Amino acid sequence: MSKVVEIPFKPRKHQRYMDDHLDRFNVFVCHRRFGKTLYTIAKLVQQALTIPRDNVRCYYYCPTFAQAKRVSWDYLKELSQPIDDRRINEAELRVDYPNGARIQLGSAENPDQSRGIYADFVAVDEPALMYPRMWSEILRPALADRQGRAIFLGTPAGRHGLLFNLWKEAETSEGWSRFMFKSSETGILPKEELKAAQNTMSPEEYNQEFECSFNAMIKGAYWGREMEKAEQEGRITPLLYDQSRPVHVGMDLGVRHENSTWFFQFAADGYTHFLAYAGYTRMGIPDIIRDWRKREYIYGRCVVPHDIKNLSWSTGHTRIETLRRLGVDALEANKDLSLDDSIEAARNFLSTCKFDPSCDHGLEALRQFSSDWSEKHGVFHKIPLDNWAKDGADAFRYIAITDRIDGPTWKTEPDYSIMDEINKWH
Repeated sequence: MSKVVEIPFKPRKHQRYMDDHLDRFNVFVCHRRFGKTLYTIAKLVQQALTIPRDNVRCYYYCPTFAQAKRVSWDYLKELSQPIDDRRINEAELRVDYPNGARIQLGSAENPDQSRGIYADFVAVDEPALMYPRMWSEILRPALADRQGRAIFLGTPAGRHGLLFNLWKEAETSEGWSRFMFKSSETGILPKEELKAAQNTMSPEEYNQEFECSFNAMIKGAYWGREMEKAEQEGRITPLLYDQSRPVHVGMDLGVRHENSTWFFQFAADGYTHFLAYAGYTRMGIPDIIRDWRKREYIYGRCVVPHDIKNLSWSTGHTRIETLRRLGVDALEANKDLSLDDSIEAARNFLSTCKFDPSCDHGLEALRQFSSDWSEKHGVFHKIPLDNWAKDGADAFRYIAITDRIDGPTWKTEPDYSIMDEINKWH
């Protein structure tokens, strides 16, 4: 593009400071109403117009597609207004510019949908609420070919998860910068407004939302206090596999996210020891079972969701038939309890559990399993938020509500002849 285009955005003092100190990768921890979303979209438009490459690609990610459309799409269209011959795609939340550049809004709901893209600049809004591998497996490789850059902006949601991990990494890693902007320091919000917020919020909520504290629990988390107690009591600690006891499995067959698996033993100390956690994406049941067997555990029973009897149209068998043909002693979870009762049962069960630190991904799912918040009505929904954390939490919940787990071990040799039948369906 030959002429310089002025976009309708005037950065605040702190946003100018951010601009002046950008590195290749940047983590911004900002209080609510800081203006991070508008700043982010303005930065994307600037990059799309000025990066000296052909076919520049810039991406903006929110935790959900609906959120990206609600909080950012109008900003992108408004800031693109002065650019002649821009092309706006409402369905895909995409703007194409006459210099060949493109800005696309996306979500972290299904990370694999973004697999294989290339990117010159990526902005990630609220990474604390995203699937942790969104960065390491999806977006970081996308930036490799063109040595692209990234910014992460968000408000803390506990001392775990993607935002906290990136904040720690940025402290010591070359090519990284980090910035924190607390409401008590920026002066953006009037003191009267902050005082009113303090009067209506708990100290933990206020410190998280306005003072950028990583120590507060996630809003609406079902098991936040129980997970915090597990850490305080030293129940997240290295655990040894007891070869004299079977290892049982609890799994959830995630449809949109991942197939989640916990590996656990009923230990001699009276606790349930969770030795490992695995999340499988784009893998069928036979391949998952092969991976389980590589661990060389002596297996007991496998707790599965009660809807596992539904027919899989990709195989011609129900999933529980496939498991049993592959030698798995599958045990259906109790289906008589309500969702609320099963969440409460899991809350009580947590006090009897120990976790090996290698379960970090599953532990984060337990911490982030939360009820969905309605911005419109200012209340929590009665159902859990359907995000990446739900599958791991559901697998744990099934274990908590199921009796008769401590049973016989699996068959030594699986019947892989079922693979021939499955292949007929492809």
